[in-house]
Amino acid sequence: AGGRAWVQQGKTTMRSLGMCSCVNKQWASIATAQPVWLELGKLLWKGRYFPQHVNDLRSVDARTAYRLSVEDAARNTLTIEELTSFQWEFRFKRAAGPQWVYYDPYWQDAPATKVQFHKDGSSTRDNPVMADVSITWRWGNSKTMVPASGSPCPSIQGTVVGRDVPSYIVSRHPVHNHFLMQSCWALYTAFPMPAPGVDPLMDDDGLEVGLRQQSSEALLYNLGATGAGHVVEEGEDDDEEDARVIVNVGGIHVQVPAEVGRALMAEEGARDAVLRILRELQGD
Repeated sequence: AGGRAWVQQGKTTMRSLGMCSCVNKQWASIATAQPVWLELGKLLWKGRYFPQHVNDLRSVDARTAYRLSVEDAARNTLTIEELTSFQWEFRFKRAAGPQWVYYDPYWQDAPATKVQFHKDGSSTRDNPVMADVSITWRWGNSKTMVPASGSPCPSIQGTVVGRDVPSYIVSRHPVHNHFLMQSCWALYTAFPMPAPGVDPLMDDDGLEVGLRQQSSEALLYNLGATGAGHVVEEGEDDDEEDARVIVNVGGIHVQVPAEVGRALMAEEGARDAVLRILRELQGD
């Protein structure tokens, strides 16, 4: 009872309980007791997201559940189960441009688009404007463009109609700990998308990833490149109507439409100009 009272009065932490457990057997029995850790856990778990296997431990071993919860709060890598089981909500950032904002329900005072990612690398969404658009995903460390390839890591690479968009960086909401993914142009949340102004942390000005961080990926997408989010292998694609070539721009290998590639190779200074733009944007 004494241990629970300490916790209730805000006089103890995981660290202080660990120190108490080293004093003697009596203190150790109090400091490791299930009711004490349950009480401490209430402060950490209330209104916050933690994986189900951690939640299931609370009633059995609250001390271990608390430790795993603290460790999990620092995790920025989704599991395949989390990515594909959450119902994600999506909106464009204003930086995507007025045409995308215009067709985004979120910016028209309607609910945000609902998105489901599937284990085969496909995705579905309830926005009729985007319903027939092919949008696939793969892990950010994938070396190919095969949907669902790669392994869990702190980023997701999206591909829209065969072209990579700037990668989505995974992070956690600092208050309720749930997942979000963002690029310089868009935001996905694994929780209800707050309306503009409701949660300043989720407004464009409060989000951390912008054009400054993803200038190269944004520029390569606008050039018509594929593989914008990763380094592609050397070689070329001689596919008839949609021929693409590999171009080395300052050590960055990207796949671009053959027409763009020919221009970069033929026009004097074109490649240096592109590289200069990339470096200037990265240095802003």
